[in-house]
Amino acid sequence: MHMFPIVKRWSTIPTDWKELHKDDLYNSQTGEHLGVNIPALNILERDDRYIVELAAPGLKKENFDVSINNNVLSIVARTGKELEDVSNDYIRQEYEFSTFQRLVNLPVDVDEKDIELDYIDGIYRISIPKA
Repeated sequence: MHMFPIVKRWSTIPTDWKELHKDDLYNSQTGEHLGVNIPALNILERDDRYIVELAAPGLKKENFDVSINNNVLSIVARTGKELEDVSNDYIRQEYEFSTFQRLVNLPVDVDEKDIELDYIDGIYRISIPKA
């Protein structure tokens, strides 16, 4: 029994973005193997852009923080519920805070300055133009 997923090493350097991501640590996994819930994502390639879709129902657009650094797309979401009345002598109350982060290696031909963000029907969509 393996505690961690086995990652294959490339015998040659992949030239295609799809080939580059086929052995990605989070390839088609939602983090369940780690005991956490990491939202699934899709990556689409269009003629003029890449589109990353992240399944995150129940969140709001303002919950997300998106950045690109050294061709790595970072998607962070934070949610939380403030306590309304902390003076009660409650027997049990669990805080409702959660955070997750997804990192995606991007190809070198992206325009980091003109990213479009959208959140519709539980899908957070990041559109990244090609340079």
